[in-house]
Amino acid sequence: MMETFVKRDSELCKIQDSTTQSMARVYLRAKFLAEDLGGKRAKEYLKGALPPAPGILGTYFEEHARRCLIFFEKDKVFKERCRQLVNEDGLLVEYRLALLLPLRQSVGSCFATAFLIHLQTTNLPLLAEELFVARKKNALKRTFDGEEMIIPFCPKTGELKGSGVFIHSALMKSFEYTVASLADVKVGFSRFNFAEALGLSKDHEGGLGKIIYSLVEEELTAANNERDELLREIEGLEKQLDYDQASFASASTLDRMDSIKRMAKYKNIALAQMVDEYEKKGEEGAFLAKLYAFFVEQYLALYPHYFQELYDPEMMGVGNILEDRPSGFRLVYKHGRSNPKLWSYIYSDKEYISYLRDFIVMTEPILTDLQRAHGMEEKVEALVSVLLQRVEEPAFLEEQKQRIAAMHKEHLGEEASISPYAYLSGGSLPALVDAFWQKEGSLEKVSISANSPTDLCLSLIEFMKDKHQGEVAHEFTPILMSNDTHACNFLPGAKLFRAAWEDRGNSYTYLRDVLLHSREPIIFADSNWGGRYFAFYPKDQQFSLVLYDGENISPFSLWNDHFGEGKTWDLYL
Repeated sequence: MMETFVKRDSELCKIQDSTTQSMARVYLRAKFLAEDLGGKRAKEYLKGALPPAPGILGTYFEEHARRCLIFFEKDKVFKERCRQLVNEDGLLVEYRLALLLPLRQSVGSCFATAFLIHLQTTNLPLLAEELFVARKKNALKRTFDGEEMIIPFCPKTGELKGSGVFIHSALMKSFEYTVASLADVKVGFSRFNFAEALGLSKDHEGGLGKIIYSLVEEELTAANNERDELLREIEGLEKQLDYDQASFASASTLDRMDSIKRMAKYKNIALAQMVDEYEKKGEEGAFLAKLYAFFVEQYLALYPHYFQELYDPEMMGVGNILEDRPSGFRLVYKHGRSNPKLWSYIYSDKEYISYLRDFIVMTEPILTDLQRAHGMEEKVEALVSVLLQRVEEPAFLEEQKQRIAAMHKEHLGEEASISPYAYLSGGSLPALVDAFWQKEGSLEKVSISANSPTDLCLSLIEFMKDKHQGEVAHEFTPILMSNDTHACNFLPGAKLFRAAWEDRGNSYTYLRDVLLHSREPIIFADSNWGGRYFAFYPKDQQFSLVLYDGENISPFSLWNDHFGEGKTWDLYL
């Protein structure tokens, strides 16, 4: 087995791209250890039997693999979980590989990637348990505002090959994309999105709300007209009875009195019937007046049982960095079922309209049952028939797209083309972490000024000197970080950077006299991208931002707009 490993490793050394080579050789080592269910290879590895993987990523893996192997051997919960996977073909090895192999970003799921890299480095037992439960139950479950949200375990794994070699764990990639659905969790906003698309407001011309409101108003006007006519008849009959009463008092004969009494009796019966009808019309009008609000409330309440937005790694926007191109969220139709295996991703206008129509049909019995006690079931059925006709009209979908585009521009600042069932979104790191922990405000944010890379470097040194030195256990101890577009992990323990904040002198003086004279990049963060790390590179008494994999330095001018007056990078504790 060792001979096979050495031969394969030699072949991978021929890969020209240093980042791909590093990832491929790390994968080979992780797979080698993941398949070692008896622990013999692990013991050899811990004694240094394997040549180290190259690059900074390789250095991280050496440290991480040792943590994993100790965890695999000693953690009782993990060992029990592994026993439960023994009879599932290949899953046990995949499970161990997912924990061993350093997670790297392959599509625009940076918030999920950075967060899971952080967990993989700092809380392996939690990551192992969350991964096991999500895979076993085929879903990640969280509760928001009293509502349970089920996120199906993503069946998509992204690209598994690079330059003809394996570089990712399929299981961890699926989990990463599952967790990514938490990056844009906005239960209320999702309903708002739905309401805007369908035009549930009575002010949206051509929307379903306007149709319901207009038809209800017509019915209400007709009912009120009938009631007004009844009131006039009642008032007329009451006047006749008043006149009859006066005539009775002045009648001169018994026959005349009997005749007036008989007529008054019939008129009183008619009057009672009219008053009863008048009251019924009043009740009908009251229920009609509430029918528009009833439809809107019920559709919004039923929406989460039939629709849900999920992260889709196959959606990809335009960007200069392949791994960091914005990805998006796609609507799925749940068919009113709780089992995610029965849900359907919506990929086309035709599918969307079909599922929207199905939603209206499926929820009709619920609406009619709720209105049956008020005698409104026929009204509901008539309204639903009109809504179904409107949904089928081609113009309705185009109007939805216009409404969604306008709404996203106003509330999210998005200019991209929008559809009612798919949209690009980077999400939010705090939103994802809050959703994962189910605790609002679970992260404390500290904003670091970034007028220039030099200014960012100085601010990060000062941040570490302030109060966070004791939190850095090793070279790759991560602190979550983000700027306007990207989430990653600040690495204050990186050798040259650590020396800067451990120095007791003036930070600027150290930066000027020591760091700016460095002959190598000063690593300060993990980019998530392959084996590349963010680093400060000295040139002309200033720093520039570069990507560095331990061998190659790549200038990174693409992010020049992340520096300037008022620009910040945010750290999360």
